[in-house]
Amino acid sequence: MGSSSMYKAKAWKVEHKEFNSVVTCSNDSELKASMVVDATGFTSPFIEFEGPVRNLGYQIAHGILAEVEGQRFDADKMVLMDWRDSHLGNEPCLRHRNDKLPTFLYAMPFDSDAPNLFLAWTGVAFMH
Repeated sequence: MGSSSMYKAKAWKVEHKEFNSVVTCSNDSELKASMVVDATGFTSPFIEFEGPVRNLGYQIAHGILAEVEGQRFDADKMVLMDWRDSHLGNEPCLRHRNDKLPTFLYAMPFDSDAPNLFLAWTGVAFMH
């Protein structure tokens, strides 16, 4: 399993090669990765469409920077929590809503010695 890191710069270009991808940043640095996650949204300049572009959906996110006493998250890891709904077997109306509007939450600590923790919830809606 690989590792991840945060880098503060604006991505200008993403080039996909045979075994990795290269992100060129606003400060002229280049970052190489085996996987690049584009979270810029539907109007991303990094997505190439074949044919006419149509609106496939949207997402909304809410986040907070919280001071958490005794937070136990590893500062070198970001925790992604996606909402599986197998536990909703007796609540068909909730399962139906989850099928239409999937959500996920992630927690990103800033320092293992400090109580700062960024929490973000994201909801996704698809256009039909």
